[in-house]
Amino acid sequence: MCWFKYSCGVFSLMLSQKAQEAAPFQLLVVVVMLGFVLVMGLFVLTHSNEQQCGEQAKKVLERTRQDLESLIKQDEIKRITIDVPQCGEGKKELSMRLEQNREVCSLYCIGANERCVLLVFSSETISQATCLRVPPTTQFLGVTECGNPERRPKSIPLDFELFPVDFAKTSGGQTENDLNAGEYFFTQKTNPQSGVPEVCAYKLQTGT
Repeated sequence: MCWFKYSCGVFSLMLSQKAQEAAPFQLLVVVVMLGFVLVMGLFVLTHSNEQQCGEQAKKVLERTRQDLESLIKQDEIKRITIDVPQCGEGKKELSMRLEQNREVCSLYCIGANERCVLLVFSSETISQATCLRVPPTTQFLGVTECGNPERRPKSIPLDFELFPVDFAKTSGGQTENDLNAGEYFFTQKTNPQSGVPEVCAYKLQTGT
């Protein structure tokens, strides 16, 4: 109960002014907290998506590695489906990379020497690699050798065209060839003179 109307009025006015002064600060605190929650939520979502993409890339690399290794272990023709994971930011690439660096090879290949072949998936946010465990002398041939009609097995349908995977055409610490998603026939034949495994690739041409 107010005994003095004037004093009560002044007190109420002071409280009202303080409340008005505090309102912008309280609003700022709420905005900052909401921004923090949104940033943390986005971070968790992005991290979760990257983990899922990394696991997906590992499965694709492992399946492709097993298919190619089983081919190179013996002279044969093998049809292989290659998938490129459609996750991660930016351009997605699956490539076969020739490394000629002992330190890099030792990171992925047990007992590696100065030359190794890696299967690599990369995007702007994800990078995964696995060792293709093949003899270091294995040759992935290009147009000159694989383009010879006598070398092409008759069992490969005509709608599969030569897909050169020729590491010998470039030099340096690493060279690579993109493996586009699609259906392939890989052939492996051991050179009778050198004993070196030689690999050719043929890709199904779509839309023709």
